[in-house]
Amino acid sequence: MGNALFANTPSGKSTCLLVLFAFGCALYLIQLGAWDLWPADEPRFGQVEREMLKSGDWMVPHVNDKVYIDKPPLFFWAGSAFALLNGGNVTSLTTRLPSALSGIAGLLIAFLIGERLFNRRAAFLGALALGIAQIFIDQARTAQTDMIMAVFAYAALGVFVSAWFGGKLRPLPAAAWFGILAGLAVLGKGPVGVIVPVGSIALFVALSREWKRVHRGAVLLAAFCFAVVVFSWLIPMVHSIPRRDSQELLWTQNVIRYLSATHHRNPPWFFLEYLPVNFLPMTLFLPAVALMLWREKRAGRPMSSQRLFLLSWFVFTFVFFSLSAGKREQYILPLYPALALLVGDWMDRRLEASPDPGRGFTWVARILGTLLVVAGSGALFAGPPVLASQADSILGGPIPPEWFSFPSIAAGLALAGAAMLAGTRGRNLTRLFYGVVAGTALVWLTIFLFVYPPLNQRKSGWALCETINREWSPGEPVLGYKLYRSQYHLYSDYYIDEVDSLDPVIRAFEGPGQAFCLMRDNRHYERFVSAATDRGLSWRILWREAIGHRDVIVVTDTPLPSKPLDAAQGVGLE
Repeated sequence: MGNALFANTPSGKSTCLLVLFAFGCALYLIQLGAWDLWPADEPRFGQVEREMLKSGDWMVPHVNDKVYIDKPPLFFWAGSAFALLNGGNVTSLTTRLPSALSGIAGLLIAFLIGERLFNRRAAFLGALALGIAQIFIDQARTAQTDMIMAVFAYAALGVFVSAWFGGKLRPLPAAAWFGILAGLAVLGKGPVGVIVPVGSIALFVALSREWKRVHRGAVLLAAFCFAVVVFSWLIPMVHSIPRRDSQELLWTQNVIRYLSATHHRNPPWFFLEYLPVNFLPMTLFLPAVALMLWREKRAGRPMSSQRLFLLSWFVFTFVFFSLSAGKREQYILPLYPALALLVGDWMDRRLEASPDPGRGFTWVARILGTLLVVAGSGALFAGPPVLASQADSILGGPIPPEWFSFPSIAAGLALAGAAMLAGTRGRNLTRLFYGVVAGTALVWLTIFLFVYPPLNQRKSGWALCETINREWSPGEPVLGYKLYRSQYHLYSDYYIDEVDSLDPVIRAFEGPGQAFCLMRDNRHYERFVSAATDRGLSWRILWREAIGHRDVIVVTDTPLPSKPLDAAQGVGLE
């Protein structure tokens, strides 16, 4: 891509946005619905959307016919809207589309922020660095609330950038838009949607010592618009659910989970370990960015307000989430545009001085490209035996090698390696960067085309649901003995009665009609066998197979149906 792309013309800007849009569509939309919703979060969110459409209650989310207060509704509204366009059918595609479209929007917003802060070339390279980052690709293709929250937080910060750094937005209109976008970010995932942009801006203003530029009327207007957006949902929601659930929503899910996590408890240095991995392959350039900033400080040159803003954004978000007791890799998704734009700024300044990437970057790219070519050859010749011997430890159960097209995987990896190696020719930093981006994109597309679809048979709950559906009739009890996951009824019309003891199970099996019980294939099943034997009950195993890492067993209390079940679906008899 030549200098014409980055020329200071409207057509150059439109072309950059169009290229980024096409890049995002290719990477985030291809094969998006080619496999089912996988645990842990995707089936639950898909089930929330199914129940939202079934009940018509868009104000109070439900899962398994119970009020669901873990997450605000914006993601579910978006997924349900796409399902309505699909005839009311919730699918993996309709459920993931909000994340994918948010990811594409995130690329465009990052570009616009970078263009305002630096220039068009730095913005374009930074947006590509963001779009190819491992965590960004993962979240753009996963049905989770993080991406939709993050993109509205990006947009709120973009509005601030446009107003503060000489854009066309005046303070009051910018404040109104900031409040609306921050409110939508909160409806995406909770208070972090406003804490990240407000905290980042506050740190930046404090470090730059420009409090006098803060327009008090704009702050009040932003707060008002924010409150209108958030409370338009929160007040009806709180009045529609029991008081105990309201307290859980307002206090436990936000304050308590931050201070003392009930799930995903990790040490303060957790993100120091995972950020370099999740920012790959752009982690390759981070030492150079850090060196650039350190040299400027050592030389006594004042840091530009643009770089100070990005560093404030990054530091505040990183520290805020590091102080939380609960941590997951995607929690710091809001900080990656700041990091990516710093990479774009470094590349732009480096290209101004010399197009030569230097020996270090060239050799690293050559090594990565060579490893991919070797990995392609290894996939072709060693893939089947390695899969046969390691599938149990990796995926919780055996996977037949014939499920995979190893020649296609080998070709994809080899092509990715060739793209990276081609980028090292001519000692040109821009070409090397594009080679790394292209090679990484080809690796991911190979995974989406030839790896994930076969794994669906191991990770999806569809076959289990279909097995129960063949015998279940409306009104018949389906119980989960110390076991409940949304994937166990996502593809069905029954709900699962979660129980912690065997007494309700025994009563259901002694009652009229057919009953079903899901449990882990371990001591829980052994306890069931003992209790059912003591009561003289008969049962048969309807399902006995792993879903992901969990060995699940389904028992029922009736004789075999006249029509035998398909053993290929995982139905076992005992």
